[in-house]
Amino acid sequence: MHLNAIYKSKLASRAILLAALTGLMLLLPGLTAAQVCPKAITKCGCTITTAAIYTLSNDISATARGDCIDIAKDHAILNLKGHSIIGRNDGTGIGIHILNGADHVIVEGGDESANDPPQDPAGDVTGSAQGSITQWSIGILDDADDAVIELLGVIGAGTPPSNPSTSNNTTGVYLNRVQNTVIGDFTATGNGKYGVVVDHCTHVQIDNVGANGNGEAGVWITNSSDSRLGPASITGNLDLGAWVDTSDKNVVFDIASTNNTNIGVALGCGSKQDGCAGTHQSNQNLVTNTTVTGNKMGTVIGKQSGNNVVTINQNAGNGDNVDLVDDNNKCGSNVWYNNVGSGSQDCIQ
Repeated sequence: MHLNAIYKSKLASRAILLAALTGLMLLLPGLTAAQVCPKAITKCGCTITTAAIYTLSNDISATARGDCIDIAKDHAILNLKGHSIIGRNDGTGIGIHILNGADHVIVEGGDESANDPPQDPAGDVTGSAQGSITQWSIGILDDADDAVIELLGVIGAGTPPSNPSTSNNTTGVYLNRVQNTVIGDFTATGNGKYGVVVDHCTHVQIDNVGANGNGEAGVWITNSSDSRLGPASITGNLDLGAWVDTSDKNVVFDIASTNNTNIGVALGCGSKQDGCAGTHQSNQNLVTNTTVTGNKMGTVIGKQSGNNVVTINQNAGNGDNVDLVDDNNKCGSNVWYNNVGSGSQDCIQ
């Protein structure tokens, strides 16, 4: 199949996925956990309803369809204490769902005192004292503002999704129309589609994460602005590393995007994605201090995406020496300066 057709098919599947997830979210009030969670949680199927500290007492597994733990109260805290949240092995449901209106929630996988030696997902070092989430449709879904989601183990399968039923079927962590949320200190690996999705969000921070071996993209930032990605290790994803899609005024810094099947870092919709070229513009973004190598293509700015700055990046060593690509004539209003790697035009430095 021609690459244009392949990417048109992929974009259609992404649109279908977002539509399906939107439909799922509309149905979620009927799928939310029915019982009130005790402070020490021992099983799936409950809702946090007070602004208190909740902990897992053991590994917990789904016994019915729906969410495992819903958080319905603002300022609540959930600590997995190193335990795992395991789905039905059929890719349905949500592991942890922060419901709309439950702002300022904290979700963490363990205690910092047990984080020794400190985990460093951006440096491919994952700790053993943090809880993991696997075998759901979505590992963690955040529908509320100002959340902190950090210090977790593996969200997904830990290996590429050759068998999606052992992973999260679509996404590790999904941020949906939120602002001021901070996520980090986890590895989103082997999920069926995406490691991390940031959808219609503002002022989100993604730091110290690994997003590796996912079925399509490691990190997908779509229709979002004023957010930051990095430090991060994004490697071995089956399509894109980091995709800043129809998103403006974001910063991608201090990431290693390596050995992804197609593009390491994409702003807008670029080369080999002709099914959307010129329709997914991303403007006024900054890409700096990255290492992008071993991909089919390195860093790409798509048609009609402008006023982006790409500077101080190590991009050598991508397939066919396609390291730095701007699909706009003479780079349009984009600035490429002081980068290492071969450029597709003379305006790329």
